[in-house]
Amino acid sequence: MENLTFEEAAVVAMYRKVSRRETVSAMMRAREYLEADGDGTRETLDGAIQKLERMTDREFADADLFTPFDGAEDETDGG
Repeated sequence: MENLTFEEAAVVAMYRKVSRRETVSAMMRAREYLEADGDGTRETLDGAIQKLERMTDREFADADLFTPFDGAEDETDGG
């Protein structure tokens, strides 16, 4: 399996559905609303889609995906 970058994994986690195919479809729909505006968002989405398309369904099911905020606690409030 080709490793997703941190940013790609976060994007996949945001759009993750039950199956790899459904996840790619959701990401492709979102892509329609993004312009190639130089901030890298569309390029990150494109890279993640390409890697998901090369991934097997088993690899997708086993992937440990996360969002940057999973389990994160705000250290500024003491908690």
